[in-house]
Amino acid sequence: MKKLLLLTDLSDQSVNTYRYGLQLAKALKAEIVLLYCSSEKALTMTEQFSYLQKLRSFADRFANEPTTKAAKQPPVECFVTAGAPVNAIANMAETRQIDLLLTGENFLENLQTETPLPLQQLIPCPAILVPEGVQFKKIKEVVFATDFTNQDVEVAKGICNLADALKAHVSFLHFYPKKERNRRAQILHKGEELAAQLSCQTSLHLIEEEDLLEGMNDFAEKHRADLFVLATQDTHLLQLYFQQTYHKTQAYHTRVPLLNLYQERHAPCSASCTFCHSEHEHEQHAEKAVH
Repeated sequence: MKKLLLLTDLSDQSVNTYRYGLQLAKALKAEIVLLYCSSEKALTMTEQFSYLQKLRSFADRFANEPTTKAAKQPPVECFVTAGAPVNAIANMAETRQIDLLLTGENFLENLQTETPLPLQQLIPCPAILVPEGVQFKKIKEVVFATDFTNQDVEVAKGICNLADALKAHVSFLHFYPKKERNRRAQILHKGEELAAQLSCQTSLHLIEEEDLLEGMNDFAEKHRADLFVLATQDTHLLQLYFQQTYHKTQAYHTRVPLLNLYQERHAPCSASCTFCHSEHEHEQHAEKAVH
């Protein structure tokens, strides 16, 4: 993990996310690319220089907590661009070889759509979204909510590489509905096969729960979770994760930063994921029509 892309709008709300990114970069021994996207369609050289000064001032001013002594910070490159953040992120990911995007949860506010967007169209690299007000603490427990029977091993290895760099433990969660109780042994066996192919310290949790996000919330209430991970194809679960009114007021999982990354899926991601199920059923009908 060499470069982190931090997205900021220079607001007071984004200060906390910036400081979180600095601490994460220090833990990973990574460099930071700090990006500001203006609302204008284009910037003159004068406007670009003015915004760049503001961005550098922001970076220097909030580099340290007010109550702590100055410490050596990771290198920070500042960039300013005009237009939609999605386009700027894609360009930066390609030209600056970004390994990880880090932004606040408000990044999703401008992306609310009736139909979930393909994840690679939105975010071309793994992304951590930081809940408002959450401060960085040493990441000791990475919690990956996935499907033991439908898990890309290379994606799991990538999570383990991140955990190794943070000196963290990885918990793999699989949630199953009541109707699949008779498959517990089979699912657990798949989880054990997955764990055997990984180099990091792992533990497996097989939990009866109809709803993936409810399960994550209940897990966070009872266990330590410093970073949740979802591997999806689209933005459906990503958007649901940060809805404060999802099911429970002040849900525990909404206080935990979320790492979301792309993974191909061959089955619905959870029993309650209407979008995944509708897409999966559509594919099945299409296959039957072909045959």
